[in-house]
Amino acid sequence: MISLLLAVFYHLGLDRVLEPVRSQIAREGGLGTVVARTVAGRILGVTLAVAVSGFALITLFVLQAFQAMVADGAATAIAVATRSRSR
Repeated sequence: MISLLLAVFYHLGLDRVLEPVRSQIAREGGLGTVVARTVAGRILGVTLAVAVSGFALITLFVLQAFQAMVADGAATAIAVATRSRSR
């Protein structure tokens, strides 16, 4: 939840900082009135980005746990194999 709030704050802050640049580009490019995105649209985009990155992070944690389980199993198998050969 905190990461979502931080992401929304960061996105809205960055959007606020870049607004003069966008306005200048629109004036120089002759775009006329540019349809402004709504705050809800921005929040939706940021929420989707945070959700996708959160899913990716959880996936990495799951893969790391699986890798640790496989490593433990391999270490056990190697230890058993070396003990049986030394006898």
